[in-house]
Amino acid sequence: SSDDRKGDILANRGIHIGGTDFDRLLSIAHVMPELGYLTRTKDHKRNLPARYFIDLATWQRINLVYTAKAMSDLRQIRFEAERANLVDRFIHIVDHRYGHAMAGLVERAKIALT
Repeated sequence: SSDDRKGDILANRGIHIGGTDFDRLLSIAHVMPELGYLTRTKDHKRNLPARYFIDLATWQRINLVYTAKAMSDLRQIRFEAERANLVDRFIHIVDHRYGHAMAGLVERAKIALT
């Protein structure tokens, strides 16, 4: 019941950042760089596109990286990446549909830190 949760309320005003919002930020900051996020292109002109990294870090958008178009784009991104081995990790996660499992691990890490 809601009475059981009264002691769980930490605040009732301010900026909400919790739950999956915090998980996403934790993933972007600490997991996605290990998968190629913020990696430069071979020509050093730009970073790799952030879209798919953000999608993989966002619980409700993870399924978007499992499309054929996303996989095709990821292979092109890998070709352009200065550190293709990192993008290979990303592709492996997408290929095996480990996105939600990875998000669950990020959530468990967050809980362990609190």
